[in-house]
Amino acid sequence: DGTLQENARNWAGNWGFAAYGGADHKPKIKVSEAKPWKHGGIDGYTATAEVTVTNRPGSCVPPKAVVHSIAQKLPDGTM
Repeated sequence: DGTLQENARNWAGNWGFAAYGGADHKPKIKVSEAKPWKHGGIDGYTATAEVTVTNRPGSCVPPKAVVHSIAQKLPDGTM
């Protein structure tokens, strides 16, 4: 549910949250405004989440990460 713009932002933030800490180690996330994306037959919106990791259990976990999302409406109406 929601608009393409809202979903682009929410999905970027949600992926950043889940991939880099989750509820137990909430990362700090800054999500950009959604921008139109029209490339390669995709007509939708993109957003970027900048993630600062708050719990680094080892050197394999980066201190910062970037998540990009693209939201588009599919022919069946889903996003």
